[in-house]
Amino acid sequence: MRNEKSNNIRDFILRGAADHPRRIGIMAAERFGISRQAVSRHIHILIRRGLLRAVGNTRSREYRRVGMHPEQFESLRKKSPAEKLMLAQQLWQAAFELKSAWLGRQHPDWSDERVFEKTREAFLRART
Repeated sequence: MRNEKSNNIRDFILRGAADHPRRIGIMAAERFGISRQAVSRHIHILIRRGLLRAVGNTRSREYRRVGMHPEQFESLRKKSPAEKLMLAQQLWQAAFELKSAWLGRQHPDWSDERVFEKTREAFLRART
């Protein structure tokens, strides 16, 4: 139950940040009957996860979504785990192809096999 409530609060913050970047903290506290400090913890989790960013100093701070538009986010949220995995695989493949094309342009003297191996090495050593 606690995770579901936390997810609902974070979803509300992410959705509301687009239209109310300065007031979303107060709005979440009022909507869910929690303290501003509790809302702040949820906001910091979203920031650490790379879904939200803070802009400005304390008195004029705004929170903005990072990445997807709310409609894209909702569409992805409704997908099954298998569909999400397929999308992740397609994204990985596209990134691999872009990296390979970039390396090929940077090193026109390399063979296709060398470009492939260097791309593969870059992906194997990637950090999150």
